[in-house]
Amino acid sequence: NGGNITFTASAPDGDVPVKFRFEREPFPNVDPQFETAEVVISGNDGTYTVAIPPQASENTFSSFLLFLTSRDLPVTITDLVVNGGSDPVEPPAGSATLLNGDFENGLTSWTQNPDANGALSAGTISHVTTAPAGRAGSVARLEATGSAAGPQDVLLTQTIGAGTINAGDSINVSLDLYGSLTGAGGVVFAELIYLNADGADVGQRNILFGGGPIFPNQTWTNYSGSITVPSVDVAGGVVLQLKSSCGPIPDGCGTDAYFDNVTFTVTQ
Repeated sequence: NGGNITFTASAPDGDVPVKFRFEREPFPNVDPQFETAEVVISGNDGTYTVAIPPQASENTFSSFLLFLTSRDLPVTITDLVVNGGSDPVEPPAGSATLLNGDFENGLTSWTQNPDANGALSAGTISHVTTAPAGRAGSVARLEATGSAAGPQDVLLTQTIGAGTINAGDSINVSLDLYGSLTGAGGVVFAELIYLNADGADVGQRNILFGGGPIFPNQTWTNYSGSITVPSVDVAGGVVLQLKSSCGPIPDGCGTDAYFDNVTFTVTQ
């Protein structure tokens, strides 16, 4: 029945041609592969549509592979919707989408949470449009300080997948980290917090990437890993929490953490 793919995209540094390839898992597969026509992404935040090839719409595909034709320019694709023609393709149970993980739209979709004392106080959360170390685009910066007077937690969170994530699903998270630590007692964490049907914390959480802190340094470093959702009520979704924290250190401590390219995907 035809159908199409619509999405929002930007390529501020030049034209980037994009195609979508339909291909059965596992990739690559010897079965026939079908590609959409090429569409050129240009400028900021445009809406694009490509037609699904008739041969692809006549076949059943559990997945499709998105690939960009070779061009060494940055491109951002968001809000992708696959419409199968007469009926839109509904996301499967266990699907979820993290929004604005590259922070190109400021801190939209993210929540800036206070520390245990109810305020950001000495800590700050900022949207940085000129990323350090030559990185293109925008990033989020979380700065915390600690002293003998008390600790400081600075939190950036997003709730994902209310009503769609289930116990036993696999959550895959990836992010890029850059920054520095000063003094003793400074830590950076990425963790998952589970919410019940009432939106309340069920009291069980998973710290990502090995169960301990991650360490910002003067090189952009990727962290990625998977967590199996525990057997708890997650009807309210899962909170992805980025945390920059300093303990009550008499000699003082500080964390300066930049985050970029945060992704969150779910498989059953």
